[in-house]
Formats: sequence, C-alpha cells, structure tokens
Amino acid sequence: MPENEQWNSESITNNVLRAYSFEQSLAAEEGKSLPAINRTSISIESRPRDAVSSAFDTPSNTDGLSSVPVVVIDPSLLSGDTTTSMVSTGGMTFDYSSRHQLLEILREKGVDSLVASVVNRHDELQTRLARTAQEMNYFSITACISITCLLGGAIMVALTLCTLRRQIMFVEYMHGAPSYLRFQSILFLAAALCSASLPIQLLIGGYNAVSTTSVSLLFIVVSLATTVLYDSRLRADSIKHP
Repeated sequence: MPENEQWNSESITNNVLRAYSFEQSLAAEEGKSLPAINRTSISIESRPRDAVSSAFDTPSNTDGLSSVPVVVIDPSLLSGDTTTSMVSTGGMTFDYSSRHQLLEILREKGVDSLVASVVNRHDELQTRLARTAQEMNYFSITACISITCLLGGAIMVALTLCTLRRQIMFVEYMHGAPSYLRFQSILFLAAALCSASLPIQLLIGGYNAVSTTSVSLLFIVVSLATTVLYDSRLRADSIKHP
C-alpha cells in the first residue's frame, strides 16, 4: 500500500481471503486443489508512491495517483481458468529479465505454440497509453458532436414552436400575460422530449442519472432562451407587419 495513507488492514485481509476462497472453488471444479492459507499468510507492506508502478494507478486523488493496492501473489495459488484469463487479457506481468528469457522457458516447457505473442512490459504500457489516448480523443470528438447536435435540436424545436404559436404569443403579450404562461408551452415540450429519451436509455443500458439530468437541463435552458429571444423578434415583426 502507498505510504502515508490510511487503510483498514482487516478489510484488505478479508477481501484477499474471500478472493482466494473463490479461486479454490474454481480449482475444485477443475479437479485440482489449492493450498490452504490463513490470515498469517497475508502480509501488507507500504511503499513510497514513486515506487508503485504507474500502470496500476488511476486518477482518483488530487495528485493523479490512487490508493488502489498492488497485490503480489504466487501464480501457483491461482486456478487454471483465472491464470489463463489474466494472461490472455494482459492482466499478468511476468518478472523475467528479458522477453527472450520468457520465450526460452516457454520452449523448454513445450507450450510456446499456445502463446500468441510475448511483449516487453515497456512496449505493452506504451501500447496501452496510446490506445487510451486514442479512446479519449474519440470520446472528446463524439462528445462535441453530440453537444452540438443537442444544442441545434433545442434551437430548432424552439424556432418551430415560436413560428407555430406566433399570433398566440403576440396576443398573450398584448393582454399582459405573465412570462411563465407565455413560455410554458416550450417548457412542457422540452420536458416531454427529454422524458421520451429515458426509455431508450434504459433499453440500451446507458442510463446515468447525473448525465441525463445535466443534458435535459441544458436542452430545456437552450430551448427557453431561444424562445425568449425569437419571441421578441417575432413580436417586433408583428407590430411592423400586423
């Protein structure tokens, strides 16, 4: 664990034992047995932050590092399914002096034909960083396009409603109707459109309360602002050209 951090040793130990118990159940399904461990088999050590590999860090703290522990475990304590899964997805790092040494060991064991590729840790990290940067760029472009379409849709809805209700809104203004009565139609329409998107989000499994609320409020505010501005312009045109 990182130094100068607070953690619950009892909780960490219980989580490790619980995870290992699951490994034992997986091994039992394969007809194998893993050695038994207890609390005395688990040790928790602290290291300076700069000694923790950045590959395990996530930006959860203000300094960009996280307090997620790095667990070092003997591979023999893992079930076959878990080992295969971790190796095939890049979730396991082998501590050898070089890539060639690992290849030689694979050849000695006669399993080199089962391995698609062996890469250096440095190359793997560089590849992951490049992939992450690419995903972030794609997400940023998609977010910008989505927000632009959202704003454009809100403006078009407001302009269409103002055009259809031009005379009604002018009559309401001339008779001194308060603003909330004159503009309540756009509020109801915007809220209805936002509500209609909820079932779609639930069906595709992309519902998020915070983002949905933020996007809905943005749509409603832009629609209302466009209606207020365009209404004043239409009102001036109605006075000049009754």
